[in-house]
Amino acid sequence: MKPSSSEIEDQVNLILESRDFQASSKLSEFLRFIVSETLNGNSEQIKGYTIATKVLGRGDDFDQSKDPIVRILAGRLRRAIEYYYHTDGKDDPIHINIPLGSYVPEFEPNKNGSDNNGFDISDDEISQKQKLVVAVRPFKDLSNNNDTILNSLVKNIVFELSRFRLFEISALKTNGSIIEDNVYELYRKNGARFLLEGSFRRERNILKIFTEMIDLKSNEVIWVDKFDIKIKGNSYFNVEEEIAGRVVPAIGSEYGIISKSIESELNRKNYEYDNDYEFIHSFYSVQLGLEKKEVRTLLSSTERAIKTKKDNGLLLTIAAGLSVFSYAFDLNAVKEPLDNAFEHITRAFKLEPDNQMVRVIRAALYFLTGNQKLFIEEAETGLSLNPSSPYYSGIYGFLLIHSGEYEKGIKYLNSGIKRSYNYPSWWNIALAAYYYRNKEYENAYNESLNINLPDTSWSSVYTIASLGKLKRKEEIKKEITHLKKIRPSFNKTGNELLSRLILDNNLLNDLKDGLKKAGMKIL
Repeated sequence: MKPSSSEIEDQVNLILESRDFQASSKLSEFLRFIVSETLNGNSEQIKGYTIATKVLGRGDDFDQSKDPIVRILAGRLRRAIEYYYHTDGKDDPIHINIPLGSYVPEFEPNKNGSDNNGFDISDDEISQKQKLVVAVRPFKDLSNNNDTILNSLVKNIVFELSRFRLFEISALKTNGSIIEDNVYELYRKNGARFLLEGSFRRERNILKIFTEMIDLKSNEVIWVDKFDIKIKGNSYFNVEEEIAGRVVPAIGSEYGIISKSIESELNRKNYEYDNDYEFIHSFYSVQLGLEKKEVRTLLSSTERAIKTKKDNGLLLTIAAGLSVFSYAFDLNAVKEPLDNAFEHITRAFKLEPDNQMVRVIRAALYFLTGNQKLFIEEAETGLSLNPSSPYYSGIYGFLLIHSGEYEKGIKYLNSGIKRSYNYPSWWNIALAAYYYRNKEYENAYNESLNINLPDTSWSSVYTIASLGKLKRKEEIKKEITHLKKIRPSFNKTGNELLSRLILDNNLLNDLKDGLKKAGMKIL
C-alpha cells in the first residue's frame, strides 16, 4: 500500500530532524523541495535547472553542463538518506529513495529495518569461507571533556567502507563500556581479520586524529596515519565526512592497505581460490602488471568457478573484466574477448545492476566498441555508486584521455592516483598520452619509463615515439629491438592495436608520426 501524503511529510520531518540534516541546510532544502513538488503533482518540473535556481540560488543563466553543483549535491543527498536509513531511520515506516538518473523521489514502505543498525554482522551472516571481515572500533576521545563529538564517526566509516565489495564490515558496539583489549579474543568472537581503531584530541578549533589498522591474524599494526582537521562552527558532520574520506580509501580501496596485506597469501594459492573475496582481490592484483600468464590463469580459474556458481555476479564481472583487458592490451587470454566480455557482463548486469564494478566494465566495453554516449553514461553512473573509489576514478580518467577528453580525464586520473596506496601500471599509459598530446615529449618519454607492462607494447611505443619527436636516434635502437621481440608483426598490426585504445585520431596520428620519425613504419 502506497503511503499517503501526510505520512510522507511526517517521514520527511523525521529525516530533517536528524543530526546530519540539521547540520546541512542545503541538503534539507533540496529534500524538502523535491518531495513537496512531487506531492503537489509537479514531478515533471523537477530538473537540474529548477533545483539550481529555486533551491541553490543560481541565476537564470545557470548552465548545468558547466556547473555540476546539482549533480554533486544530489549524490551527497542520496548518500545522506541511505546513511539515515542505516542508522536513526532503520525502523521508520516509510523509505524515501532518489533513483540514479533522476531527482524525483520515490516512496515505499520501509522493509529494510533491522535491530542491528545495519552494521553488526550476526554469526549466520558471516561465512569465513566467503568473506573477509573488517571490524571498526569506536575512536577514543583523549580530550577528557565528555563531549559527544564524532559520535557518528564509526557509522560514517562503516558506511563508506561498505561501498567496496572487497570485504564485510562489522561495527563493534561498546554499549557504554570499553571493548575488550584482547584482540585475539576479538578476532575469535567477531570473525574479523582486520581491526580499525583510532583516537582524537580537541585543541581549540583543531581535531588531532590518530588511526591505525591491525591485522588480527598476526597481531601486527599494518598502517597508521596522523592528521589534523580544522573545526568550523559547531557542526561535526563535515568533519566526520572528511575523516572517513581520508581513512577509507587508504585502507579499503581496491589498492588499499587491506588488499596489499593479503597479496602474499593469494600468491601462495596460485589462483586456485575457494572464496569470492580471493577472486576479487586477485582481479585487482593482476592488473598491476597485466602479465599474460597471470591474466590467462585467473580467467581460467574464474570460468571454472562460474560453472558451479552460474548466478554469481561477482565472478561473471571478473571474467568480463579480464576479457576486456585481454582485448585492450592484446594479451590473448581468451578467444573472441569482446564477445566473451559482453556475454558475461550482460548476465552480471541482470543480477546486480547497481554494482559499481558491473557498470564500469560495461562502460569500458562501450568505449572499446566506439559508443561514446553510452560509455559516458555508464561510467558516470558507476562512479556515483561509490565516489570514494580511487580505482574507478582512475579508470574513467584513463578512458576519457584516450577518447580525447584530456583535461577532464587528467583530473579524474590524478584524483585516482593521489588517493591510491598503489595503482596499476597501465594508468601510466594515459599519463604518457596526456603529455604526448600536449607536445611535452620529454615528459611523455619519462612517463613511458614508468609503464611496467612487459607483455604489452605500450611502454616501447611511447618511448620510441617520444624519442623520435626528440630526435634522439641513438636511444631508439634498443627500444625498437625490444618492441620487435614482443610484437614481431607490429609494423603490420600496430595500427589496429593502437586504435583499440586511442579513439582520438589526433593523438593516434601524432603517435604514428613519432614512430615514423624514429624509423618505424606502421601499415
